[in-house]
Amino acid sequence: MTDARLPERWLLDRRLNRASDAAHRTFINVLLYAVANRTDGVVELSELELITRVRPECVPELVRLELVRVDGDQLTLVDFAATQTSRDELEVLENARRRDREKKARQRAEAAEKAAVPGTVPGDVPGDRPRGRPGGRVPGTAQEGRKAGRQAVTEDPVTDARERDDDSPPVRPALIVPDDDELVARQQAVEAARRRQQEREWARRQAAG
Repeated sequence: MTDARLPERWLLDRRLNRASDAAHRTFINVLLYAVANRTDGVVELSELELITRVRPECVPELVRLELVRVDGDQLTLVDFAATQTSRDELEVLENARRRDREKKARQRAEAAEKAAVPGTVPGDVPGDRPRGRPGGRVPGTAQEGRKAGRQAVTEDPVTDARERDDDSPPVRPALIVPDDDELVARQQAVEAARRRQQEREWARRQAAG
């Protein structure tokens, strides 16, 4: 939408103050028509009859007051370039607004695409570290590791091997390594003892079979 400007200095402009009511109204309505149609202040004389409340017979008065100029079959508003925005300027502003809208739309689309990627939590991507946590450690990880280690200690792989129906060697369970160094050392010692016990059990079963 384009707005026409009526400068406050026109309140004291002698040309407008001397104009009759009909001429003043004609001048203002022609100005609004030129701005709305982006004619840069040039209006065909034949178009005056199409403009609401414009009286073509007032044109000579406006020419005499130097508010308009008539060149052939065209009427030109004298102060249009000094008071209104030209067609070229309006197009530049519209292009700038369009580019700004497109840029913001792309930014919103990129943000939505990133938010829609599953599994992207802090610590999953190398270099992605949660703020306030040294080393990028996620709260609860060490505690969960220690809990998993304690669960691994309570399992009995030898008993599980005895319950197998085939004669295949027992499969050593995977060792979950927690973050606590002391717990790791204890689990390694327990694992070595279990491995030796498994080997002795397997040797006895082979001898018996």
